[in-house]
Amino acid sequence: MKNLFRRIAALVLTAALLAGSSLSALALDNYPDAYWDLAKEWESVVYSQDLEGILTTADKFYALFKDYPLDADLCKNLQPRYARASWTAEMLGDAKTALLWLEREMELVNWIYENLGDYRDLILNGNARMDYLRAAAEPAIYTLTDTPADYGAGSPTLGTWYGSDVGGGETGESAVLFYVQFMDGYSLDHWLGYYNNTSPKFQAAAQTGGVIEMAWNVSPESTAGMQKVLDASADSYITQSMASLGALNCTVLLRIGAEMNNWPDCDPQTYIAAFRKVADAAHRYGNIKMVFSPDNVSNRNVSFDMFYPGDAYVDWLGVSTYHVSNYKSYPGTGVKGTYGFNDTHYLSDAYYGNGLYDSDPLIIIGPIARFAQEHGKPMMISECGFLETFNGENQRAYAADQAGKLYAYANMIYPNIKAVFYFDVSLANNYLLSANPAVAEAYHSAIAENGGYLRQGEQTGKNWVRLDLDGRRYQQGQTVKLATYASFPGEEPTTVRYYVDGALAATVSKVPYTLELDIAKLSTGEHTIRAEAVSGRFVSRTAEYRIAVSLPGIPFTDVYDPFYLEPIGWAVDNRVIFGTTETLFAPDRTCTNAEILTMIWRAAGYPAPTVTTCKDNDFYRDPVNWAYEKGILTGDPAPFDFCSRAQVVTYLWRAAGSPQVTTSVHFDDVPADAPYATAVAWALENGITNGTEPGKFAPDATCTRAQIATFLFRYFGK
Repeated sequence: MKNLFRRIAALVLTAALLAGSSLSALALDNYPDAYWDLAKEWESVVYSQDLEGILTTADKFYALFKDYPLDADLCKNLQPRYARASWTAEMLGDAKTALLWLEREMELVNWIYENLGDYRDLILNGNARMDYLRAAAEPAIYTLTDTPADYGAGSPTLGTWYGSDVGGGETGESAVLFYVQFMDGYSLDHWLGYYNNTSPKFQAAAQTGGVIEMAWNVSPESTAGMQKVLDASADSYITQSMASLGALNCTVLLRIGAEMNNWPDCDPQTYIAAFRKVADAAHRYGNIKMVFSPDNVSNRNVSFDMFYPGDAYVDWLGVSTYHVSNYKSYPGTGVKGTYGFNDTHYLSDAYYGNGLYDSDPLIIIGPIARFAQEHGKPMMISECGFLETFNGENQRAYAADQAGKLYAYANMIYPNIKAVFYFDVSLANNYLLSANPAVAEAYHSAIAENGGYLRQGEQTGKNWVRLDLDGRRYQQGQTVKLATYASFPGEEPTTVRYYVDGALAATVSKVPYTLELDIAKLSTGEHTIRAEAVSGRFVSRTAEYRIAVSLPGIPFTDVYDPFYLEPIGWAVDNRVIFGTTETLFAPDRTCTNAEILTMIWRAAGYPAPTVTTCKDNDFYRDPVNWAYEKGILTGDPAPFDFCSRAQVVTYLWRAAGSPQVTTSVHFDDVPADAPYATAVAWALENGITNGTEPGKFAPDATCTRAQIATFLFRYFGK
């Protein structure tokens, strides 16, 4: 909660550090002759602020030196040029090129840090800005699915818990948040009883298998505060508190000493020892899950992972995240982040989520979300809040925009986020949703639009999955919900256009840019989907995603003809014919004698043969021996010869006992004296075939997989 004010002070310190840094003198004796002309060209394009010229000259520098081994002189020479190229590309709205030059710059910066111990601030700034540029350069499409994802630690496999403070006015949420001061003079039983008697939503969660987040704060927020946890005088208090929480009929998400990475004084080893002490006591009870919950931005002298107690002690990762728009202003300057040629505020803006980089509340929590994924832990937003008025400034539109984005996207772009809590409290700043109606409207709207949040009493819901990772096939008749994560620096409005098979399908301007895709309007087979996002100077396109559409009841995308729908469905369900892959049936592929006999044998129920005429050790051995036994085969089966349609009905006629027929052949291409004429007449009489077209049977044509499925279905299936 206090991080809003800490960041302003840290920002001033950072600016001073960057202003005071200097580069060592460069030794240029060994540079190629071409360097000197390039240096003059660079000076000229920078002086004239020729944006395209800067990128062109930067390309020449890269081509000249890309094969040179890195050293201090070369890195310090090229780093500011690559930084300028990245900023220039961003000014031009080319996020991909800006990202490319930043990646090249960071290679040099990392070399300097690893070998000289310098440039740490540039690493922090560059890594943070890289996240913003990557989001701008690589928008992605997501789909809402019922595919479960298990992140463990009691987290929901389908859906996301959400809740707010116990003292707020929200109802119907699946979780609730409350705060307790460590060793405040009251037992934890006192506070549990108090909230149980005064808060219906706390009571509902505590007694009926719900979800409670307990924020156990220490005072002071420092090494001394965590030392109180380690003192022997706290032992009985901790033991009794865990027993009280363990007795509740609910899941308890317990975080202690949150936002430690932004305390003015916190020794990591003291924090870790104290956290582990509480975790050892908590883990005696199956319903208590320990949450390690740093602030979204660390004091520059530390990093949140320095305080990580270890996988054995941490069940969930959490994060506190708050946003107010006055961060666009720099103390004492009145200047806001701009795309001015010589604007240097961007150097640290991305790290703090300021200036041009204050429009997306999700990117700043990315490092913690990725850390949680790497450690196989579910994650929660432990607390968040948005203010419509701050320091007398009206920021209603900004606050509503931020709240809407956070709740729309949190469990989408970070699928391991399985709980989100709102700080519905009035302290020095009034975060109450009831006092911020625009934020409240955005909060409720985003939760409803997202479709993945669990309401009170719900045990299962839906998850968001990136479209290319979904792996599902869609069937005609379905409607699929899509959303696009499109994030750009600055606060220009964004529009997303969806294209299906290259044709414009929809234009959307509201986060999270959803599209209800009607699969019924798409033919079977593969289709492409992509989205184009436009925001001010930026235009970015998603990857082109491929989806597969099949007929209802059929898992295969290459079955186009409804004529074969029921036969193929029957053949697959009864393990008579299998797909050639998980998504393909290959209906038009022709079959060999061995394949046809095997399919007939399967349709007959996989009978065990009693003869051993065929001794081939291959897939068709039992089917061929059974065919000899039943009189279906009388000679060499020629297993790898392709099987004609006439031969297939002959096999089936023999399998039926070679019955006599009472009708004559009605196909012009089946002579009455043909050896297969009786079999064809029998198949016609019994509704097994109607021919390929009026008056035609095509006896010599090779039988396809779709045709044999139809023959077998009409004989065995009916």
